[in-house]
Amino acid sequence: MWGVCLDINESKLFQIVVQYEEDEQSGKAVIFSPQNVCSLDLERIKPLSATPEFVYEARVSPLDNPNIKGNISRIFWHFDKNRFYYKIKINGKLKSMRYFAEELAAANIQGDDCMSLIGLSPVFPCGDIERTAEYYECVLGFRAVKYLDVSEPHICLYRDNIEIILTKADQSVKPNRVLYGYGYDAYFYTIEHERLFEELERNGVKFAKPLCTTDYQNREFVVEDIDGRWLAFGTKEKS
Repeated sequence: MWGVCLDINESKLFQIVVQYEEDEQSGKAVIFSPQNVCSLDLERIKPLSATPEFVYEARVSPLDNPNIKGNISRIFWHFDKNRFYYKIKINGKLKSMRYFAEELAAANIQGDDCMSLIGLSPVFPCGDIERTAEYYECVLGFRAVKYLDVSEPHICLYRDNIEIILTKADQSVKPNRVLYGYGYDAYFYTIEHERLFEELERNGVKFAKPLCTTDYQNREFVVEDIDGRWLAFGTKEKS
């Protein structure tokens, strides 16, 4: 769903068009675009029946200057004209010019100018998704948004920039190292390893591997979750 954020306390989102989902359990709107996942009271968002012609990070060119390529950085709603308008970033800089959809075109992207991927959500099958979700909330610090009354029941877990999707499994769940001999089930990149390690240690997680520097020069630690998955947290060490 799309709507306009009317919460003046959210300075980065105020009057910005956002993409969100309703969390029926909490009665809040879970915002996942244009920035990190956060939640707001539903009354702080004005729902829109229309869908933007261009979404966030879409690669576009102004029709009056097709040699310029930029990315959609801000989407607004023009209340008088009842339509979307856009601001773009070019070479990382936000431009003051505003554009309506007919003034932009999808950029012709080739070679090194290809559109980049912007995210990844691992999907974890579970024998009991509510039990697994509770573990991720209470122990690993995620926030759960449940979609259990849909055709394919699932739970989305959020922490910082990370989303994990839990689904129901109709057979026993086996981690990669059991199925294939070795390998983690997910690798999460982080910067402040020590602080995160200490937080999870206080929460009583089961560590499969302590914080260390590996022979492939990653600084990482590994957690075993409630279903036996091995989750690595780390990053490449600077040489």
